[in-house]
Amino acid sequence: MAPPRPVLDKNKRVIPLLDPYAERALEQAYAEQFACAPWFSPGVTDHRYCAENDTITISLSVNGYPDPKIQWKFRGWDVDTTSMSSNIKTTIIGGAETILTITGFSKQNVGQYQCFLINQYGDAQQNIQIDLAERPNFIQPLMDRTCSDGKPMKLDVRVEGNPYPEIKWLRDWRPIVESHRVKFVHDGPYLCSMIISEPIWRDSGIYSVIAVNDAGQATTSCTVTVEADGEYNDVQLPRKKVGIQSKKVREIYEIAEEDEK
Repeated sequence: MAPPRPVLDKNKRVIPLLDPYAERALEQAYAEQFACAPWFSPGVTDHRYCAENDTITISLSVNGYPDPKIQWKFRGWDVDTTSMSSNIKTTIIGGAETILTITGFSKQNVGQYQCFLINQYGDAQQNIQIDLAERPNFIQPLMDRTCSDGKPMKLDVRVEGNPYPEIKWLRDWRPIVESHRVKFVHDGPYLCSMIISEPIWRDSGIYSVIAVNDAGQATTSCTVTVEADGEYNDVQLPRKKVGIQSKKVREIYEIAEEDEK
């Protein structure tokens, strides 16, 4: 096949913007100026979790010039996106982003996924481990408690889940924060405790623990009663001013006529 002819004007001069050789030369000059090996934008989470039958999406920002070739692998094998039975889909957006989507996640999808970028200046690789998430479960829930004021009180729960859930403590459905009286303790793989060093009667109420992870959440609650010792000398009621007005009794109370007889 003969090479393309240059584009000439009426004076038989080459038009650079239309000349295929000039266009190729410009592209080559641009490539030499901005060319670089491919790389992934930072901030990628390399360990993800997904609940069974849920959908997980992994998005990676791609960099490099010229645009690199993008390839996904699972456990060292090319990701199958063509068969009807495959629940994995890959998408490339403008050569700058690649998205891996898994629908109906199951145990067969657990493992390491690898994304490869390749151009003539180098290559890059990003590994992401995806595990099956398990909903939180309280193997030791909260139990109702009655304690005396001034004596340390401890509430314990044991919870499991994958990944290990985030624990939130609440009283009367309001978040509890640590202070000089309240401490949160995580002991071992399952035990979580809240310790109130000097409880007072105002600490009575409904206490709850919420455990949250990628698979869902679980809640346990109990009623805590703090009994005040002594004669309640520490309880001071606010004083109120009461206005006194002089009025006749009949102006205040309605007296029936039959009662007057």
